[in-house]
Amino acid sequence: MRAVHAAAEDLRQSWAKELLIAFHESLDYGRMPGDMTRRVAASATFLASLDSVLSRPTEIDQTTLIDLHGREGLRRQERLVTFLVKRLGLSWDARAGAVHSARRVTLAALNESIDAGWHEDLVAFSATLRQSARPLSDRTVKSYVSAARGLLEAAGIEHASDLTQRHVKSWLRHRPGRTNDVYCFLSWLKEAGGPELEVRFRAGKTVRVRECATLRKAKTFIDQLTACDDPRKGRALLAWAITTIHGVRLEKVLAMRRNDVVPKVDRVELRIDDTIVDLCPILSNAFLRFADRSADMPFAGRAGIAPYSVDSARYFLRGTRIKNIKKASYRA
Repeated sequence: MRAVHAAAEDLRQSWAKELLIAFHESLDYGRMPGDMTRRVAASATFLASLDSVLSRPTEIDQTTLIDLHGREGLRRQERLVTFLVKRLGLSWDARAGAVHSARRVTLAALNESIDAGWHEDLVAFSATLRQSARPLSDRTVKSYVSAARGLLEAAGIEHASDLTQRHVKSWLRHRPGRTNDVYCFLSWLKEAGGPELEVRFRAGKTVRVRECATLRKAKTFIDQLTACDDPRKGRALLAWAITTIHGVRLEKVLAMRRNDVVPKVDRVELRIDDTIVDLCPILSNAFLRFADRSADMPFAGRAGIAPYSVDSARYFLRGTRIKNIKKASYRA
């Protein structure tokens, strides 16, 4: 523990030092692979960010942690976050956290481009999305704004009206999964008096091939679920199967709460946002078998504080026959 105490000395306030030491005292290093020195340094850096902006541990909450580290930073330090939640009695809401994180990323995209000539165009586009007659989720707004920013930055132009078809084609060549996001921005640009630019969506034949591939993948998921005896892997397979077969975003499946699950006589019904997902008998049985019953979330991650992340769900597919799980598989 010498390395831990040495790292604690670099922290400014006593409560931060105490949290770092208590966290590492709670770990069983004999069962944890990896470099202890690097783990100590990472946790000390995480707590140093809190130590530098907060004056007492009671100021720590979910919003502050997301603002300082982002969802990816919290995922990387999941053990430490779980420790803080338990130690400090923090309230944790996975869905609210996802919404706040999406808003944070959108705001960062706008703030970081403030010196660009097209900044006002991006702000106007974001404002239009917020005022849409059909309410858009914060995650959708984030995707549209980030795609627009990426396109404008890559084009190296002064104003959005300077975009050309060549810019669009070049940017999408290596990002075909962002076609729909860019299409939304180009439609707005046209309505705002800008150039009329096009994107090429895949033809119907490709869609039919993809549907056939989806059916094959769904069968593979079901076969794997039937043979699975590892609860953690089973939950990951179950989430992917629901996403693949029913077309619900994986993030929404993972973020479900216990009260979103409605057991019926011969099946399980899921209520995800405004969508009712009626699981087939095989998936219903798998859900009853693998869903976490000890936590408020069926797909609870470590210690039941937060749900599986998409990366965690993908991790458990290692060693299975399920290949090529990409972002397009869970963004539909």
